[in-house]
Amino acid sequence: MTSSILVSRMRSLAAENEELDYKIGSCAANQMNMYVSQADIVFVAPHLEYAIAELKKKDPGKEIILIPVDLYSSLDAEGVFGLLEKKQEAPEVIKVPLWKRLVLGTARLPLLSAISAGFTSMMWIMIIGGILTVLENFPYAPYMEMIKGTLYQRILASGEMMTFGCCAVYLSFLVGYHYGTQRELTGSSAALNSLICFFILIGGPEDMTYFGTKGIFCAIFTAFLSVRIYGIFAEAGRRMIGNVSKLPPQIYDSFISLVPVFFSIIVFTAITGVFTLSGIESFPDLIYYSLQNRMSGLFSSSILSLMFSSLMVQALWFIGIHGGNVVGSVANPILIPLGLENLEAFRAGTALPNIIHHKFSSVCTFGGAGSTLVLAVMMCLWAKSGRMKELGRLSLPMGIFFINEPIIMGLPVMMNPLMLVPFIAVPQVSIVLTYYVMKAGIVPLAVGFEIPWTTPPLINGLIQGGWRLMLWQIILFIIQGMIWYPFLRYQDRKYLEEEHSDEMPRPAAE
Repeated sequence: MTSSILVSRMRSLAAENEELDYKIGSCAANQMNMYVSQADIVFVAPHLEYAIAELKKKDPGKEIILIPVDLYSSLDAEGVFGLLEKKQEAPEVIKVPLWKRLVLGTARLPLLSAISAGFTSMMWIMIIGGILTVLENFPYAPYMEMIKGTLYQRILASGEMMTFGCCAVYLSFLVGYHYGTQRELTGSSAALNSLICFFILIGGPEDMTYFGTKGIFCAIFTAFLSVRIYGIFAEAGRRMIGNVSKLPPQIYDSFISLVPVFFSIIVFTAITGVFTLSGIESFPDLIYYSLQNRMSGLFSSSILSLMFSSLMVQALWFIGIHGGNVVGSVANPILIPLGLENLEAFRAGTALPNIIHHKFSSVCTFGGAGSTLVLAVMMCLWAKSGRMKELGRLSLPMGIFFINEPIIMGLPVMMNPLMLVPFIAVPQVSIVLTYYVMKAGIVPLAVGFEIPWTTPPLINGLIQGGWRLMLWQIILFIIQGMIWYPFLRYQDRKYLEEEHSDEMPRPAAE
């Protein structure tokens, strides 16, 4: 999001200056292979510095420029263009410590990256499902009585079933697509192969038990195995039809897919047959009860797991790594099904089963990692140093929508031991307090509606839990401000002293 805003400013600046004849775009880290090859010049955000070595290895002749932290955090489009004139290229080899390479390497494993991309690609389906769920279960008795048993209600229920109720089906296709693309296979063919194998594994489209949340881990397993089989036999397909390689690309890719899809079907049919003959349980049952259900139960029943994952997010941001991306790639496949279980319970009119799920953090932390929205507000209102006031004005509008790279890199929080204390403490306190007020029944549990992650606080609280959850967010906002305030005052005084020092006249030389 920050990169998109910076790109928008760069485009505006280029439009105002005829000499800046550039076409400018941005992409996520997991899209580099798709888009970087199209660019003449590549700017890299400071928290993705580790990617430079990989980019130079794949395309040694590409001009790659690392954006300094101060320019990125202040969204300084003119300063970024100035890097072209100064030719401040990143070093040929970026030396990243071993421990940092291990963390980033884990987050960038093709399968984890594909899972993250798959959930992101599916987000709009889940948002539509959330809207339909609200419309079918709107908490207003006259409205519910009016739609009861009507065609309108049946249409809403059908829409929910085709969104939430089929999320595992869509995930098998999307993860297969992204994983296949990352392994340099034809994405559409890999995706369709994954979908076919998923239907074979769950017993065909007649049984919809594992179409929804129960089938998410099974869908991920199917995508992984089917794409690996596809990759193994794709080369054999190329050799078999090498003499017809002059066919149009789409037809050529279809012929190549024949061999790997054939062997994928054989393998997944064999897996299904073995479990059918054993008479014990199906393979999807094994995955769900032995893996997905146990991992979800561990997260939903223990606040310590969420506190640890939150701690990792803040710690990684502190050392300059996008903590949300790293931790989310591992945690989201576990947390998202928990939220969807709440939605299913809400639809059925039963008690919500899970306090912790993928929407829990968004109702108790505000403004991004470290819950820095209240910090931006206080900087605007009470900061005395020019630096803090300017940063507050820049950060506040973005912080409302959970975007806070300007604060993390501009205050800075990153590599600033003083700010590390509230940066970790505020989310931890917020998580613990919210968990226990929900557990005690004082505040309602978050339903788990799929709304955009940029939905501002109070609005998301109202949607997820009604006025009581919204009121709790106001109370929590005040508590967070009380924790941040002394650290803000100390940092502000430090910057004010530096500014006064710079303004003092220098003694004349004798």
